[in-house]
Amino acid sequence: MEVWSIFWICLFSYWTIKESVALLTYNKRQAIKELVAKEYADEISELVNEKVKKFKGDKDKIRDALNDLINEIKD
Repeated sequence: MEVWSIFWICLFSYWTIKESVALLTYNKRQAIKELVAKEYADEISELVNEKVKKFKGDKDKIRDALNDLINEIKD
C-alpha cells in the first residue's frame, strides 16, 4: 500500500509542476500561432468561400480546392 501511495503522490506532483511551469513560462511558438490565426482568419475564410462557391456542392472538387489552399498557405 505504501508503494502505491508514493507512486500517486509522485505522479500528481509531476503533473502539478509540469502544468505550473507551462502556465508560468512564455510559449513563443503558441503565441505566434495565435497571432497569425487571429490576423489571417478573415482572409482565409474569404479564400475558402470564393473557392467553395465555384463548385456548388461537388464535395470532391471542394476538397481538392481546400487542399490546394492549404498547400499554398504552407509554401
